[in-house]
This record gives sequence, C-alpha cells and structure tokens, in this order.
Amino acid sequence: MNKVFYLIKSAFSNMYHHRKVAFSLVLSLIILISANLFLLMMHNNLQNVLEVFNKNLRIELILKKDINNEDIKKNINNIKNNNLISVEEIVVNDAAENLKNFVNSSEIIEKIYPLLDKNPLPATIAIKINFNKISIENIDRFIDKIDNNTISTIIYPKEWFNKSLKIAKWSEYIAYGLIGLFFVLTYILWIHIFKVSLFSVKKEIEIMEIVGGTKTYIKTPFVIETFIYAVISFLISLGIMKYIYVGADKLFNKILFLTGEQILYAFVLTVLITLLGTEKAIGKFFKK
Repeated sequence: MNKVFYLIKSAFSNMYHHRKVAFSLVLSLIILISANLFLLMMHNNLQNVLEVFNKNLRIELILKKDINNEDIKKNINNIKNNNLISVEEIVVNDAAENLKNFVNSSEIIEKIYPLLDKNPLPATIAIKINFNKISIENIDRFIDKIDNNTISTIIYPKEWFNKSLKIAKWSEYIAYGLIGLFFVLTYILWIHIFKVSLFSVKKEIEIMEIVGGTKTYIKTPFVIETFIYAVISFLISLGIMKYIYVGADKLFNKILFLTGEQILYAFVLTVLITLLGTEKAIGKFFKK
C-alpha cells in the first residue's frame, strides 16, 4: 500500500516538475480531442443535413386509366407493408382531383377545360419516403417490386437519389478517415511533447534504474500522470463540444449530440493512445 501511495505522490510530483510543459501537453490534447469529437458530431448530423435537402422528394406513381378502387387499395397496402423503404406519407389523388388541380394551375387551362369531353388524367399515388441510407439503397428494388399491371408510369429523381447516397457514403469515409488521422497525430505529438517533459527528470530515472528499480516501477508515476492529463483534457474537450452543441441547437433544428457509446469509445481511445505514447517516450530514457 505504501508503494501505491508513493507512486501516486511521485506522479503529482512529476506534474509539478512538468508544470511549464503541462499546459502544452493538455492544450495539444484538447485541440486534437475536440477535433475528433467535432468530426463525430458532424457525422451524426450528416443524416439531418441530407434530410433537409431531400425532405420534398417523392416517388410518383401514375396509374392506368382503367383501374378501380380495389387496385388502388392493393397498391397502398403493398407500399405500407414493404420492408425495403421507410414510408413517411402516401397521398392518393383520384382522376377528378388531379383534373381539378390541373385546371386551377393555369388561367388558360381553366378557359379551355369546358371543351373537354372527358377527364384525360389518371389517378396518382405520391409516396414520400423517410430519407435514410437504407431507403436510398433499396429504392430501385422497391420500384422493381411495384405492380406494373396497374401502374402506367413511375416518376422519381433516380440520379439525385444515387448522388445523395454517394455523398452520404463518401462523407462517412472522409469523417472516419480524418478521425483516424487525428488519433495518429495525437499519438505522435504526445510522444514528442512528453519526451521533452521527461528531460527535467532524466537524472532521477537513471538513478532509479541504477539502484535496481524495475521499468514498470519507474514508469508507473508517468503512467498515472498521463492518465490524469488525458482525463482532464477529454473532459474539457467534451465541455467545449457541449457548448458548441447548445449554441448550434438554437440556430438549427434536430441537432444531434454525441451518443454515450461514442463518448465512451473516444475516451478509451484517448487514454489508450496517450498511455502508449508515454510508454514509447519514456522507453527512450532507459539504458537497457
């Protein structure tokens, strides 16, 4: 137990010796951790951004002229019960409703409307989908499964759906790539900065090694010191992200914060990377 207290005391003693470098250590960690957390938060909100741009996108089914109400109900049930896309809303307009909307769309059409012998327009079904990755990936399969015996024409912005899917995928790849890059930078930068801080206690390390101190015993105070720096830096970074989130939430709707799982993984990775960096840095000071 005395050894444990001594190692903890040594860790705080090291922090005092490193107080001039500690600011650089913590600040560098805060910047890199904040960048990673910000990228994670941006990734979480990418779906919302795509939904805003695609909130009015629909699939329009133009039905054949000779179909009856039973055919329309059958199509609606098939759409509701499909397991390929997420349907937000289904709007059915019969032939009379479509003609009314068509006539009201222009004064010229309104004037020539009385000359029509019969209604030339068919009934239509408009499908508004919940814009998400699964729905966009399955949109073509959904179209293929529609009953073509009752459908005359299917209208939907296929190219835009495909572009949106590519944007979502590439944004995800870029976000995770940058997150990985920042973690690598954290590791490299931590090694170099922590190595500088160790020069002030270089003689103590050499003396402890000469008198028989094991590497684990010598390293432990620095490991504890690193853990404290990592926790402090992570909590400050998380506070910064929370502040940004609160400010952004006032300007935009449906802003998402980091999930508990993301925070946990980011914390564990931060601690692990800094500890590995410390292990690498202090290893340079052992003679054998």
